Parts: sequence; structure tokens; C-alpha cells
Amino acid sequence: MKKCNKCEQIKRFENFSNCKKNSDGKDYYCKQCCSIIWKAYYNENRKKIIDKTRVWEKNNPQEFAIKKQQYCKRYYKKNKDSDTYKKKQCELSKKYYYRNKEKKKEYNKDYKHKNREYFRNAENMRRFCIRYSFLCKQFIKDCLEIYKKCLNGYEVDHIIPLKHKDVCGLHVPWNLQILPIELNSKKRNKFDGTWDNKSWIKDL
Repeated sequence: MKKCNKCEQIKRFENFSNCKKNSDGKDYYCKQCCSIIWKAYYNENRKKIIDKTRVWEKNNPQEFAIKKQQYCKRYYKKNKDSDTYKKKQCELSKKYYYRNKEKKKEYNKDYKHKNREYFRNAENMRRFCIRYSFLCKQFIKDCLEIYKKCLNGYEVDHIIPLKHKDVCGLHVPWNLQILPIELNSKKRNKFDGTWDNKSWIKDL
């Protein structure tokens, strides 16, 4: 326990900040009193403090970026579940979008072009959920898991094609397989009359 020299209340050591100069390793004032003192000092010397921080930012850009990231992470963890924080972020994102509308569109085009395989698979998953909503939930989950396993450079293919002159396959988990994009583009809707449907590869 320790007595605060400002409010003159006896409090636990946890309520005092660390100070190496003192013998007990704690500050003379408690945290509440210190916050009041620093707020009053900031209001009186606001311009002076802002000018100093701006000069320090220009001279130390790397350290400033690291501290900014740490502050943003701490602030996000504290306020990520609050409604006021979510509303504030939505307003800021809208303002940024309207200011940099053309820049944002160019960035989205480049990002979609670089990750076009990912967006193609996501679109296929969306269409599957809409078209085959009449199937049981377990079938839908199994099909979605297959689409999630599909990495860059691969696509989900139907072993028995959906559109063929002799047969019509189904969009079910046991009729799906993962193939490279080049092989899938060559396969198209070829069907050799067997369930494995692999003999057409020899003809390539």
C-alpha cells in the first residue's frame, strides 16, 4: 500500500505507475491523478506538443510507423465489439471510397486479375448454393468442402459432364474432382462411357 501525494489516499501498488528513481519503484502520484495532470498540461500546451510530434514523425518515419501499428492493434482489440467503433469505421471507409473512387476501382481490377482463379471458385460456390438449394444440407457441405480444397491453378470438374448428348451428370459430391486448369479446359464435356472417365486423356 502507498499514499498518493496529490489526493492523499492510500491505494495499492497496482494503482501507481513504475518509476525507477524512487526507492519503492513507484511514482509519487496514482494513475488517476497523473491522468488529470497530463490532460491539463496537454490542454494548456496543445500546439507545442503537436509541433514536436510532427517534427519527430518526419525525423523518425520507421519508428513512427511501428508505434502507429501497435497503437492501432491495441485500439482495435479494445473497441472491436463496440457499436460506436463499427459505425465510425463504416463512415471512414465510405469517405475514403468517395475520395479515391477511381484509385479503388483500379486496385480492385488488378486484385481480381491477379486472383481470378480464387474469384472464379467463389462464384461457382455461390451459383451452386443458389441452384442446388433443394439438395440436403450434407450434400451441400460436402460440395463446398471440395471447392474450398481447390487451390490456385486447379478447378472443380464434373467426372460425368452435366451437358452431353448421351448422358447428363449430376452436381453431387461423388461426381466432382479437382483437376488442373489446363487439363480441365482440354477435357470439356468428353465422356468415354465409364464412371472413371479417364481414357480420353490418352487421346490428347
